[in-house]
Amino acid sequence: MAASSDGARGRWVEEPQGASELQIAQLETRLRAAVTELVEPTVQKMTVLGSEVEHLTSSVARHMKELDSLHLGQLRFQEQVGAVTQMKEEMARWDSQRRVYEAAVDEKLEAMLHKLDAQRYALEQKESTLHHLNRNLDRVASEVNRLVEDQDSVREACEARVDEQSKRLTHFKAETEVRFASVERQHNALSDELWGDELGLAKIAGELKKTNATFGKLEDAVAALQEGKAEAVQLEKLRADVAKMVHEANTSTSQMRHTVGEVVNDVREHFRTASETIASHNASFVKQVREEYQAELSSSAMLREEVKSFMNRASQSVESLELRVDEVGSKANALAAEAREELEELNRRRKRDKTSADNELKALKKRLGGVFDNSDAVLRGLEHIYSVLQPVLESDLMQCALEKQDAVDRDRISLMGVKDDELTLSRSTHTEPQRPRPECRVKTAPGGMKPSKTDGHGPQVPQRPVVRVDNRCVSCSGQAPLVLAAFKMACLHYAPSPIEHRGQMVERYELLERREQLLLGANRSLLQGPGALSALSGDGGDDLGMSSLARGPHDEEKGDTFTDYTFVEERGRARPATGNGVRLPSVPPGTPRVVSVR
Repeated sequence: MAASSDGARGRWVEEPQGASELQIAQLETRLRAAVTELVEPTVQKMTVLGSEVEHLTSSVARHMKELDSLHLGQLRFQEQVGAVTQMKEEMARWDSQRRVYEAAVDEKLEAMLHKLDAQRYALEQKESTLHHLNRNLDRVASEVNRLVEDQDSVREACEARVDEQSKRLTHFKAETEVRFASVERQHNALSDELWGDELGLAKIAGELKKTNATFGKLEDAVAALQEGKAEAVQLEKLRADVAKMVHEANTSTSQMRHTVGEVVNDVREHFRTASETIASHNASFVKQVREEYQAELSSSAMLREEVKSFMNRASQSVESLELRVDEVGSKANALAAEAREELEELNRRRKRDKTSADNELKALKKRLGGVFDNSDAVLRGLEHIYSVLQPVLESDLMQCALEKQDAVDRDRISLMGVKDDELTLSRSTHTEPQRPRPECRVKTAPGGMKPSKTDGHGPQVPQRPVVRVDNRCVSCSGQAPLVLAAFKMACLHYAPSPIEHRGQMVERYELLERREQLLLGANRSLLQGPGALSALSGDGGDDLGMSSLARGPHDEEKGDTFTDYTFVEERGRARPATGNGVRLPSVPPGTPRVVSVR
């Protein structure tokens, strides 16, 4: 009985211990569930808050990027404004340069106008020298009209031949194109046939290659199966090995069951101790978690407030920035539109100024071309006038030398002569006139006998030349009174002295002949126009001591202006000699004359 009572007490002691362990396990489970229920909202809220914080962080980063982009846009806008300002300054500088250039061009135009006025005045002065060329111009115009008619006829013939050749070429081209089209069509048909057969053969070859590849794979698989096939002996050996492995596994399982039972008991004891330790630790941990959770709630509330305030500030700053960006964008658009309009206006003005400048330059070039042509014509006319004036001046120099020789010869003579007037007889050696004798005034004398109207005190008749020379010999005339009246005037002969001209002593008649040749050459050159310069230099230049006439540098380049004119009038002929005797020039009465008495 005692033994049975002791066994019942042991079972009762063991049963409360199992119940307490079960209760502890249930308590632990309930604590875990409670802790999980308590921690789960916090974790969820923290997760939501973390996601919100991340969202806010991303939005803040996005806003910062937008702010950076706006800042970059502002910098670019400032750069564009600076570029527009620089462009405006450059356009202003260009405008100032254009105005300076316009002023310079205006000054040049005024100077050119003055020069043109001077040239026009010179041309008006020289127009009188060009009137005699009108008839030549008419003849040239008729010749040009004839040439134009010939040119028109030749042009019509050429056009007819060109039309005929073009028709032939067009016909040949059409036939060639038709032949090319037929050949191309045949070539395309042959190409289609050739490529159709080749494509069919290529397709069949591809299918055969695929079939050969499939058969090769099948042969490889059959060979692999043949190599990997197992025999019956090998299967029996494999079955024995598997049975041995199963037996070993059962043995090891029973051993492991016994060992695991002991380990389970040990683990149960350890788990009990650990559960108690964990319970105390969980209580302290739950308390600590609750305190930390309260702190985190307060910190999350503070963070929420800070985030809300930051979001409000960020939204306000974003709104203000958007407003500023809108204002800056509108201002930038307005400035850009204004700058664009100014640029377009400046471009239009520049194009207009360029067009006007080009037109003015073209007109100026045209006027300058006309001025140059006119100046060349005037230059050739001046050269022609120079070629005419040079022999005239040479002739004047010769005339001066002749007059000088004549004056010197007159100063050297002292000749007694007869003054043929009505009342008195004077001699060059007396200072007072003498009355002629009656027998000297016969009718046969030169001048005849004329009655006097006064007694010598009234007005006298204009005097006649001092010396009168008769072609007949006075001494052989048989008239004594005339011989007495003429005294030493028999058989006068004028022998002029040599003349110094250009450092050489030349006879008077030779110099007169040279002067006549010079005047004839000048007259011929004047009648012929500028085209007679070479003829004048070739005809009379060598005889007159002039090897060549002065020619300008433009004669070779632009000498074809007046060269087309033809000769109109005949040259002057040499004047024939008049009379057989010596004809003295008329000089004043008091001028002496060089003579020699033979």
